[in-house]
Amino acid sequence: MKKLLLLALAGALASCEKEGPATHQVQARVTGTDLSGLGARLNISEVRDINAGRRLKNLVIRSIASRIDTTYELGTFGPADLVAAEASFGFVTPTGSIRPSAQSSLVVELVADGKVVARTTLNASASGYRVAYDPFLKGIAELRTDWL
Repeated sequence: MKKLLLLALAGALASCEKEGPATHQVQARVTGTDLSGLGARLNISEVRDINAGRRLKNLVIRSIASRIDTTYELGTFGPADLVAAEASFGFVTPTGSIRPSAQSSLVVELVADGKVVARTTLNASASGYRVAYDPFLKGIAELRTDWL
């Protein structure tokens, strides 16, 4: 009986041991249509080990002329890493005359291990989660690996 109890206790302790750091394969899927004249831009950045107080490092900076349908392989990320994507219409301001058409759309999806975990969408509605004029129309999507 004592041996059985010791084996059970050893098994329980082994399952409580911390596993190695989890890693995540991260991609950014970007789609956009009817973007001409809006000043569409994409900026994807990373911070490795956000708890260490490191600065953002740019991974992708791109101007988009009229349309886009691209997936960026951003790499393998460990615990406490951050990936941030900012989509913007640099010529669209709250008081300006340039406006996205009803067909204009720029979508950035951050994907971890095949699952969409963050998204931002810019379109004619100029609204949505983390979409604002600052000073031009922009949207932000963030992925923190320690939240996955």
